[in-house]
Amino acid sequence: MFDDVLQDYEIVKDGRSYVEEFFQELPRDLKSRLIRLIEFIADHGDPGNKKKFRYEDGGIYAIKQGQARVYSFFDAGRFILPTHGALKKQQKANPEDLARAKRLREAYLKAPRM
Repeated sequence: MFDDVLQDYEIVKDGRSYVEEFFQELPRDLKSRLIRLIEFIADHGDPGNKKKFRYEDGGIYAIKQGQARVYSFFDAGRFILPTHGALKKQQKANPEDLARAKRLREAYLKAPRM
């Protein structure tokens, strides 16, 4: 199911999809809820619920479902591009997760376009 949703719209580095690796670790019901939320955001934009979708910092957004977070950014407002996922262990976003998402975003923005 995940492949049908974001196959062409995720960050892959060195042949690895950090989002897909994260999704493989999640229980099926949580994975399904996250996928539906990502689909909604991709189709309709911000759902207007900060408990589900929140701007974090430096162009990075968190898509949230329970303790699961998928960090992402927008490419010129056209596509939402997930960078990786993490399980939340504290009230605020983990600074390491934000830094990782920012690094992946910067690498994407600097990459040559076809």
